[in-house]
This record gives sequence, C-alpha cells and structure tokens, in this order.
Amino acid sequence: AERWARTAGEWFGRAWPVVLLVFGLFLAANAWLAGAQIGYLSKIVQEEKATIAEFWQAGTRAFRPLLGAWLFTVGAAMVGMLAVALLALIANAVPAGVGALLGLLMVLGAAAALAWLSVRLVFWYPAIVTTGVGPVAGLKASFRASRGRWWSLGGLIALLGVIFFGISLLLGVIEGLANTAGGGAAGGLGLAINLFGAAVNFYLGFVSMAAVLRFYADVTSSVSAGSAPA
Repeated sequence: AERWARTAGEWFGRAWPVVLLVFGLFLAANAWLAGAQIGYLSKIVQEEKATIAEFWQAGTRAFRPLLGAWLFTVGAAMVGMLAVALLALIANAVPAGVGALLGLLMVLGAAAALAWLSVRLVFWYPAIVTTGVGPVAGLKASFRASRGRWWSLGGLIALLGVIFFGISLLLGVIEGLANTAGGGAAGGLGLAINLFGAAVNFYLGFVSMAAVLRFYADVTSSVSAGSAPA
C-alpha cells in the first residue's frame, strides 16, 4: 500500500498538467455538447423541427455561459467536499456513539439536500440555453420556474430514472444469461447487447431532456400568463 501510494504520488507529481488539461477539455466538451443538445431539442419541442446546423449553432452560442455553470458546479462540489471533511473531523473528535449519530445525520441531511437541490436546478441549463442568459441568471430562473413544483418535477425525474434502470437491468440480465450459456456466440452477443444498450441510453438521454424542456416551456408560458404554480 505504501509503495502504491508513493508511486501514485510520483506519477501525479509529473502528470498533473496533463490531468488538468484533460479535465479542462472534458468540461469544455460537455459544456458545448449540453448546449447543442438543449438548443436542438428546444427547437424541436417548440417548432417540431430542427436542423443539424442549429445543433452546432446552439452549442457554440451557449458554450461560454454553460462552461461558467460547469465551473461553478465544480467549485460548489469542492466546497461541499471540504465541508463534509470538516464535519467528519468533528465527528471523529467526539465519543463513538455521538460520532455515529452525527455521521448518520450528516448522510441523511446531505442526501435530502442533494435531492432538493437537484430538482430545483433541473431547469438551470435549459434556462441558460433557451433565454441566452448567464450562469447566475439561469440559476435564478431555474429556482423561479421550479418553485411550487418540486414534487411534480421530482416525480418526472424519478420516472425517467426508473426507465433507465429498468432497461439497464434487462440488458444486464440478457448479457448475464448469454455469458452463462458460453460458447463462441456469447462474446458476440455481449458486444451486440452493449452496443444496443449504448444506443438506447443515447436515445433515452434525448427523450429525457425533451421531457424536461417540454415541462420548462409549459412552466414559463404559465408563469408569463400569470397562473399560479401547480
């Protein structure tokens, strides 16, 4: 273990610029793809048609504000991890029973806060892309649009999660049965199932985002018309 830790530390000490560059490219690519996907699907939801050119234009147009939102998310996650580490130190400094209780409360509180925040921020990126605002304005727009709609939004997200999980479980069972059967066809069938699963997940990702955008369009239209949240 000590040798592994020393080797990993030496490697990271030499390779950290490359790791940082790869992480930056990962953030940039995801920000651009998120903007392109949201812009393309928003056009389909509103006008029932979109072109590939609009996919590229949406990604380019929303790149900088979405990258800022990604960096903001990373910074918030780092602050959250520091807070958890600090609370863990406090829990270790008290008696074992009290520390276990504090640990349980920390886990439950963090899970509840994460669930609440995830639902309230579900419109953050759509607001940035569809209205052309910055990260902070998009954050405020998401909180406004999700006010009073937490349970309906949470239900939608839970339903999409169940669909994803169910399909993944079904494909995993089929692949497991193929591996159990063995033979030369097992490898080919496993590869086919993995490729099919990747295609299905890609499609479901677009469908899920389209559902969120449809919800957001309905919310913004109802708010602008002066109706109360459901």
